Amino acid sequence: KAGFSGEIRFQQDYSIFNHIHWLLSGKPQSSKELGYKIPLKQNYSKEYEIVLKKFFETINDDYKKLLEENGLSENICFIGSLS
Repeated sequence: KAGFSGEIRFQQDYSIFNHIHWLLSGKPQSSKELGYKIPLKQNYSKEYEIVLKKFFETINDDYKKLLEENGLSENICFIGSLS
């Protein structure tokens, strides 16, 4: 309506584990850095940790893609110009 043409993009920075934390605790994590991470705090064997981390990264990537494709992400950006 304002005469701009361009593209809207969506980006999700926080991880699915941040979302799960909110669901379980009803409050934010203690820092934004924790919200971005995939938590692996156990002392797993190196082989198990590699497999588990890859699995969690896949889930997290799918979560972010789902939010971004449906315009539900935390960030929105417009790239355009006056027509």
